[in-house]
Amino acid sequence: MIIAIRHFPDKKRPCIVLEEDNKALVLGYLTDAKREKWLRKALMMENSLQLAIQVNSLYDIDEILESEDKE
Repeated sequence: MIIAIRHFPDKKRPCIVLEEDNKALVLGYLTDAKREKWLRKALMMENSLQLAIQVNSLYDIDEILESEDKE
């Protein structure tokens, strides 16, 4: 599972997503390019080739989504 910054064609702003295989869960939106730059710097993702960071989780994305339905 990874946390990534993604640009989707149907969204105006960049998204922070949790991804696993072909599934993505949008965690939030960055309001502009400046904030995307700040986040990339904070996560040491300044290299344009690095788009994500690896997350070691005990749960897969389906289990995370299921827990949302129970609340």
